[in-house]
Amino acid sequence: MGDCILIGNDHCAIGTDSDCHPKEYATVFRKLIENWMHVTGENYGMVRDVQEGVRKTVHKAWMTTSGDVGMQWDIHPKNKKTIGERLALLARGHVYQEEILCDPPEMKGVQRQENDIIITFSNAKGLHVKGNELQALSIITHDKDIGSGIDFEIQDDKLILHQVPNPCEIRYGKEPYCEINLYNEADIPVIPFEWLSENFK
Repeated sequence: MGDCILIGNDHCAIGTDSDCHPKEYATVFRKLIENWMHVTGENYGMVRDVQEGVRKTVHKAWMTTSGDVGMQWDIHPKNKKTIGERLALLARGHVYQEEILCDPPEMKGVQRQENDIIITFSNAKGLHVKGNELQALSIITHDKDIGSGIDFEIQDDKLILHQVPNPCEIRYGKEPYCEINLYNEADIPVIPFEWLSENFK
């Protein structure tokens, strides 16, 4: 696969060149595995944030998402097939240069229009929700946390939330355990995100 890293939220596939340093690699990889084995459910969110940081700062590192197939008390979901298929899409798109949708939807902009919040995503062709309710979404205000029953609609690459209090904080998929159900056409769920209105403190 060459010199690249494919990260699946709680999984990664690492390809290295043949001239890597085997002793150092063995030490680092062993420590990585030992660290993962000691992660508890309450730390899942922090692990995802660190992985997201790797994707954004390390050359040739790509990440998929597995927030829809996770398990509350196990950082390693038993549904390996779905995660493997998403990692394979990353390899096909980025390593083998196939013209396919292989990356998860990612929040790229938020704006308010009166009482609505409009969230725009990249990699969002065919953006859709599975089911009747948008799961894993929290709208936090100074006096309450709205976690279900939020009125929404989807228009192309945009998720529109209706009747959102102002000021507020919007969090999607940021809890230690949640079941994400917002996908793109390739059936890849959205990368967790959060957004604060300017006047929310």
